[in-house]
Amino acid sequence: MGKESYIGGDYIETTGGDAKVFAGKSIVNTSADKFAQKGIAKGVSYNKSAAPPSLGSLDLIKIKINTTFDICHDEVNAFDEFKNFWILEDKGKYYHWLSLRTNADDKNKPDPLPITLASTDNFVLTATFKTKGPLACKIRIKDANNKYIFKEQQHPKKNKDEEHELTFTCDTKPYKDTVQYFENFTLNFEYSEDGTNWVPMRSVKFCFYLTIGNPGYNQLSMSSGRGGEYTAEDGNKMIINKANSKESILETFLYLGCKFGKGSKNADEIMNNVFNHIKSLNVERARVKGAMGYWRNTSSLHASSMRYRGVRYLIKYGEARCGEWSSFLQDICKIQSDTLFGGKFDDFVIFPTGTTDSSGYKNSLFLVKEWTINDPAAPVDIKQRAQDLKNVPLNLFWDHVFTKYGNKYFDPSYGLTSAKTFPNDDDLLKDYSGKALSGILYGKVDPANPLIDAIVYKPQTGKYIEPFVAYNLTPVKKNNYKYKTVITNMQKELTKQVIPN
Repeated sequence: MGKESYIGGDYIETTGGDAKVFAGKSIVNTSADKFAQKGIAKGVSYNKSAAPPSLGSLDLIKIKINTTFDICHDEVNAFDEFKNFWILEDKGKYYHWLSLRTNADDKNKPDPLPITLASTDNFVLTATFKTKGPLACKIRIKDANNKYIFKEQQHPKKNKDEEHELTFTCDTKPYKDTVQYFENFTLNFEYSEDGTNWVPMRSVKFCFYLTIGNPGYNQLSMSSGRGGEYTAEDGNKMIINKANSKESILETFLYLGCKFGKGSKNADEIMNNVFNHIKSLNVERARVKGAMGYWRNTSSLHASSMRYRGVRYLIKYGEARCGEWSSFLQDICKIQSDTLFGGKFDDFVIFPTGTTDSSGYKNSLFLVKEWTINDPAAPVDIKQRAQDLKNVPLNLFWDHVFTKYGNKYFDPSYGLTSAKTFPNDDDLLKDYSGKALSGILYGKVDPANPLIDAIVYKPQTGKYIEPFVAYNLTPVKKNNYKYKTVITNMQKELTKQVIPN
């Protein structure tokens, strides 16, 4: 150890000037050879936003967590896009924390860096130390809440500037079988030369996502291509970081599942807690501000430029349609466990029956609340309420899909769920249609009919709905259509398909 001073009862090592630099304005130089404390009566006031410096003869410089999965940015484009994978590189090896980031692609990565483990995992990490001088000591680690306490390790005596790795294991599982989220998970490193007196070395922070079980990574929904771009090269499920050949999870899956499912102990709690946030219709991605959208911009009817269909599109671009939103809800849950949700999800798909009645009216589409019914004139759209409350989405459809779970419905597109379970799918659809729909629209064309205003498409001025051609817009403002709308027992006017997922 170097030359030492005692100021206000606190031990300060003054060799090299580190202590004065770290203590900052709490220590002033009152003469040519003395330090004096100012500001508080006892002790040295440290900047609380910074970790204590490495003291003595040992530095912590690298940490690698023994994870099954790494995490990547939602907007990752390709497997070789290292800047969007949340790991750090040093001398051709990969870590989850570095005292100094030297790779240019690492400079803008999150700090603290996100990591993920299952609540049933042992917490194992490998730390790299660098010696300032020959020193043999013990090292211990525990988190700030004293939940994860790692087994002490002996650091052998090494030459100056020599690096040495030690692996630490915490085999207790303090949050076993629960979902947890720690935005600033802190690990405190200490060392001792005699095993009695412990000296702080460094505190390291991570954004820590703890899933209830092993992630159901291979159960995620598939993307379907349209001859265009995918967010990962296989266009399927897995995202593989080419740098370390490791599977990576899109961060928003973990962010929404762990943050809003925090404390959940079983599948039902996870589903309900996550949906309680999704139904706010103000869902943000992990690293991108602003609500995710529904039938907005690239996924809108008038400007559709979706390059493929699937949850990856929703996560990457922050907007999509009902199929993506329904699968997104299911995938958030599946990432929490590869066993809890097996066989529990169904895609519940609804269509107008398409039948024509004796008067020549055809069951054409359904109106999602709220509409004013003006039969025989066109209905008027008076209110829209879907993901991203600031957006004006399409709210009449020729088909729609939502999630069935535990004989209840969960519709993330509109934030709707049932307060009870149902004995059969007919009863479920009756309840859903009553909550979600203003009516089932029948229409017919008759050249003898007087011209009436067409159904206005509110997301874009000058566009109108062509009710008899699915998802088709027209500039024609007047037509010879005539309407009648069913507003009760609407489930009888719909065809359903329930698809296990």
